[in-house]
Amino acid sequence: MRPSLVRAVASVAALSLTATGCLSSSYSLRREELQRLARTAPEARWQAVRTTQRLLASDAPPSTQVALPTTQTVTVLPSVYWYAGSAYSVPSLWRNNPVGWASRASLRGGGGGTSGRSGSSSSSSSSGSSSGGSGSSAAAVVAAVVGAAFVVFILAGSEGARYDGWMGLPPDEMLYLDNPDGTVSSVPLSSLTPELADQSRGAAVYEGSTERYLRLARAPLDRVGFTVQSSAVFALIPRLGPGETGTVAGFGGRAFFGGFPAQQVGLGVSTDVVGGTDGSLVANVGGEVQVMPITWVGAYLGAGWSSFNTAVAAQGFTGWYARAGVQAELPFTTRLTGSLRAGATRVEGGGALPAAGIPELALGLAI
Repeated sequence: MRPSLVRAVASVAALSLTATGCLSSSYSLRREELQRLARTAPEARWQAVRTTQRLLASDAPPSTQVALPTTQTVTVLPSVYWYAGSAYSVPSLWRNNPVGWASRASLRGGGGGTSGRSGSSSSSSSSGSSSGGSGSSAAAVVAAVVGAAFVVFILAGSEGARYDGWMGLPPDEMLYLDNPDGTVSSVPLSSLTPELADQSRGAAVYEGSTERYLRLARAPLDRVGFTVQSSAVFALIPRLGPGETGTVAGFGGRAFFGGFPAQQVGLGVSTDVVGGTDGSLVANVGGEVQVMPITWVGAYLGAGWSSFNTAVAAQGFTGWYARAGVQAELPFTTRLTGSLRAGATRVEGGGALPAAGIPELALGLAI
């Protein structure tokens, strides 16, 4: 392996590890979750709290905060509690007071309260043109594909390790409320009131250097929002040179930049480049719609600009393409999935050369 390639691989691996290191030991709670918890009985709130691990955030609570008055509550720890229709046993460590809880019941007094004990450390067309003028355009497509692969590789390091789901917290874990005026207020989970939840923008909890939270289950796949996808592509490229027939194997990459306004529908820009074993090169850029009606299985449609360069010098065209196919996703985490696509692309050059039908298979990652 070339030294330059070794250095490039090592650099990417180091950046991936750096991205993983950006995960904090603190977790955020959305305002909606706070409102739900505030309207749940205090003794039941801790059993399943929806949290998201934070990125590039402090592992320690803010030094400037306002401790809110609390009321006395009795928190009973059952031997078994229920979550999402399944029974989970409370770990024996919880009953053995690793952080100062009473084994069966605890009387929490007023004042600021610090039962949480958080520590500090712990993702157009133009007919019949020559292939010579499309070289720079194809190079731009290659750059986009490589860039997407780089971004996905880096983000996979953090998203693959990031926890997003339900946790069992200490019954009186301290919540740090984010107020609209920029200040932070602290209050034990059992003392959270609907008024405090309604007026806050969210909250954070700090686990510290010791894993004190019980991770119950990751949240299901959530596609809504920005997404970037990167795939390796295998295709069968037709031989379009004079007197040539049949197909040759082609290998390349694909990138998709866009977003899912809804869980089942995604919109964005797709770019891909595939090189044939005979020296041909196909590059495409265009819009794409992805529809996932069955959660993990769906279809895609796309169309846009295409450049087809044959193995014969000065033979090729720029034109348009249309594609369709099916795709499947395998969720690894709430925001990271593996993807498999199978379909075909039709490339049309306006008569310069025969239209090309290209079967293709792609395997990659989506974030």
